[in-house]
Amino acid sequence: MSERELYQVKEYILFPVIIDVLHHDIQKLQKTSLKMGDAYISQLRSMEHHVYKDFYKLRQTLKKNGIGVYQQKRDEHGITAKYCCRGYHHQSVMMWEYIKAQLHSKFVYYLTTN
Repeated sequence: MSERELYQVKEYILFPVIIDVLHHDIQKLQKTSLKMGDAYISQLRSMEHHVYKDFYKLRQTLKKNGIGVYQQKRDEHGITAKYCCRGYHHQSVMMWEYIKAQLHSKFVYYLTTN
């Protein structure tokens, strides 16, 4: 398994977390009475659209390369994922500290590219 493919698997694991955070933040904003709340929600929904689009592209790429993530487990330490790459089974563990750092980078990327 190449470094690029491992990176793609980690990205695949991160996308659902990004989506969960976006949904959470949108719900929080909907319950507040900010003067510009609708503008913030609109920006987050736009970001959500781009995240879903990139997630779909990544799933297609993984499928084309014979990689499938078949199990993910979240616990207090992080996320453990099991995946198969061209018939060989692997496991990847990402700690929450790493995930939070990656989420920050991803959010900055999506906020500045929209």
